[in-house]
Amino acid sequence: MIRSYRVPAGGYTIRVAVVPAIAALVMLALLVSAGFWQLRRADEKRAVLVEQAYRGAKARLELGPDMAGEQTVDQLRHRIAIASGHYRGDLQYLLDNRTHNQIAGYHVLTPLRLEDSDVHVLVNRGWLPVGRDRRRLPDVAMAGELLTAEGTIVGPPATGLALGPAGFDDPGWPKVVQQVDMARIGEQLGSPLLPFVLRLSPDTEGGYTREWQMRAGLTPERHTGYAVQWFALAAALVVLCLWVALKREPPESTDER
Repeated sequence: MIRSYRVPAGGYTIRVAVVPAIAALVMLALLVSAGFWQLRRADEKRAVLVEQAYRGAKARLELGPDMAGEQTVDQLRHRIAIASGHYRGDLQYLLDNRTHNQIAGYHVLTPLRLEDSDVHVLVNRGWLPVGRDRRRLPDVAMAGELLTAEGTIVGPPATGLALGPAGFDDPGWPKVVQQVDMARIGEQLGSPLLPFVLRLSPDTEGGYTREWQMRAGLTPERHTGYAVQWFALAAALVVLCLWVALKREPPESTDER
């Protein structure tokens, strides 16, 4: 039997059952906690957008072989950069499971050997559709003449849905890979690789579809909206509990003599 208590409050009585009350308090704490977590995520996303705008407004950074291991990805992320060198059209990667407008495709990742060095930077040249037959890979051939590529420095692309082996050991080129393993790519190049990816600018030739998203995941506004929903659920729970627990007491009857 569930133990309950009755507490008089004016013309009302508050009836509190111990187990349901504890369950309601736990649920209330979870709802409020989820709301504040969404608010913190909104603040974090706003900070990322401010950082993107600040770093994107800086002068273009020229990539050089001396940058290998000198600075971390976090120090350079979102900077606009240029790199002069030669594309390695013979050693390219197709990052699988990348969608655009709900169409399956690849991101074309091409190493660029920096001018007068053996250091490479991995360039994301954009998105291509898979096509009707997965066995026929798209033609991503590149000439090896000297050129200058401009883009934004980003970290390696996030790991997508892995549908099989990583793909680095498959024969032939380009290789269809499920994730970007910078260490493996460096091994296959046989030369140093800068620890970040240059996401090719839409204005630079030699790329494919490049409608890059400036921010990943939910926007700050969406997080705030979800926080409001969690707090609204918490308020609704409080109102429901009060409605269930609070009962009006009938007036006491008196016998007239």
